[in-house]
Amino acid sequence: MDWTELNALGPRFTEHLVKHYKEPRIFFHAFENEEDAYSLVREVFGSEGGADLAAEGVRRLMSWRDSMQSHSKREQTRRCNLSFEFIRHPGEQFGRSLQEEFEDIVRENPAYILDIAKRRWKRKRETSGTQRADVEREQRNVYALQLAEILKEACLPIVFQVEMLQDPGKAWIRIFGSRRSKTLWNRLRSWNKFRDWLLALSGTVWPKTLTPLIAYVEEKIQDGCSFSCVSEFHASFTILEQLGKVPEDKRLSNDPVWLGHVASWKLELELESRPPRSAKPYATAMLLSLEIFVLDLEQELYFRFIAWVAVFVRRDVTLSGYDWLGTGLELTSHESFQYKRDYLVPAPNAAFDGFVPKIVEPPSLSNSIRIVLGRLGTPRFQDGHWRANMSMLLAPGDVLLFWTGHSPRHFLNQAALALNISKERRDFLGRWSIGKSGSNAYIHTARQVVEEVQHQVASSLVNGTACIDESELLDELSKFSDEHNTVGHRIRRRHAQQLHRDLQQGPFDEGESGAEEPDVDLPVASEDHFQALQPQGSQAKYFVTVSRRTGVRRLHAYFKCPVRTQRCLETYDVERVDEETFDAMCAICKRRLKVDQGGADSDSSSTSGDSSSTEVGEEADNAND
Repeated sequence: MDWTELNALGPRFTEHLVKHYKEPRIFFHAFENEEDAYSLVREVFGSEGGADLAAEGVRRLMSWRDSMQSHSKREQTRRCNLSFEFIRHPGEQFGRSLQEEFEDIVRENPAYILDIAKRRWKRKRETSGTQRADVEREQRNVYALQLAEILKEACLPIVFQVEMLQDPGKAWIRIFGSRRSKTLWNRLRSWNKFRDWLLALSGTVWPKTLTPLIAYVEEKIQDGCSFSCVSEFHASFTILEQLGKVPEDKRLSNDPVWLGHVASWKLELELESRPPRSAKPYATAMLLSLEIFVLDLEQELYFRFIAWVAVFVRRDVTLSGYDWLGTGLELTSHESFQYKRDYLVPAPNAAFDGFVPKIVEPPSLSNSIRIVLGRLGTPRFQDGHWRANMSMLLAPGDVLLFWTGHSPRHFLNQAALALNISKERRDFLGRWSIGKSGSNAYIHTARQVVEEVQHQVASSLVNGTACIDESELLDELSKFSDEHNTVGHRIRRRHAQQLHRDLQQGPFDEGESGAEEPDVDLPVASEDHFQALQPQGSQAKYFVTVSRRTGVRRLHAYFKCPVRTQRCLETYDVERVDEETFDAMCAICKRRLKVDQGGADSDSSSTSGDSSSTEVGEEADNAND
């Protein structure tokens, strides 16, 4: 069947038939008598040509229909015979099963594939030993198919091209290129908020003009939105139009009016929003306490492992002198830690004494590190070793909020800068560009430079060859603590540790011990009075008190000091005194010993003794702390 015999009516008539009826067999059933034919002619030509043209058109249409009568019957018979091929006759083999036909139909629908992907992802998460790459691939497929649903319901040009492919389901995933699952999720989340808003407003799912786009963002800003809200929405709209193959001259995301609004919104939000807060680095005392935490057998195994991960550095780097890196590595020999995966930190079990084969996302890892920071005691140097005073936490209560998940990576950079290490070498401390340059030579060079910088910083801290000034950081910490219902100067004092293990006074100088040497003579009490203060059965001449707040070990002399051991939180007798025994000496005892040895200054007795009782009371309070 063709239009050949109707060409005599002119190209105008033929073009009308092709446009509205597509095929001759469809036009054949459009009229049955001369009245229907006359209506078709008038539909095309109207009143032009008069009655002669109308009569000629009716005659030719009826002649064409009569000539196509036999052809139409053959076509109907053929279609009727073909219809029986889809029915299974007894003894006949069916070419394609019903299941195969159904799969061909549903394979073109992304919603079906999306449901399968969700079920697979759920099963994958419930199984043990999940790989990070597998999780990323499953999530990416789910989010890609959800974005494909948005493109389909908007009937963008890409839909017709993808449906013509052999495997549309796989094609919908491929069109999103190498974008990560997190990126696709952000685009999907941002657009779904606008889609729901537009659906409630106009009942549509895709904007035809800039009006709803601008109104939506203006409403979000009035209600109060984040600084990144506009950027995320603009990025989502741009990607959907690009992947949807919307012609460039019709893309609203490229419209100068829209781009101008986006720039203006960003500036407005930037001026009204708070300035971005950079992560604060750890204080040196926190790194030292983390090393001690790794060795603390009273802590749960999982949190000891987290403390080891947070400060993992070169093999021989240590501030405490302990082999904390070796101890942390031994934690990885736990049976539950030994399973094949492509990530380092697994999730903890319910008791935190082992691991489960499940990946820990960065937010969860940051929370685990924060738990560890909340358990760090103030480090103190005692009997030649570093210990942690668990009664004085470095970050109690809300002070933990001072640091974020990015804080561990900032200490080495700021310490290297304080030691005047060149920027060229400090740049290696950042993210290694393995995906860009990726050569083994670069990786080996970066490892050597990073380890050298780590060793240089650690040596400077331990040996005192250079000074790293943390006063500004500690001032900010003190102010933050005061604002969060904590005594700021106490928190600052806990972090102000000196790490020089070869100092005469230990980690504290005598001038910082909390008791100044008095400039006056103190009233001399009888020796019997001080002897009564000595515990029964003790033959030692000296004893040491440990400060509850600072951990300072202060040396006192029996028969010379009014401080009572019964009133102190922690004391012990000393039979033999050396430089490792104490951190500072009681100023009162020191003064009295000098007087006994005749080493007091000649003018010390010329000053008034009005403050003697005050000095004694302050020294006793410091010892009792």
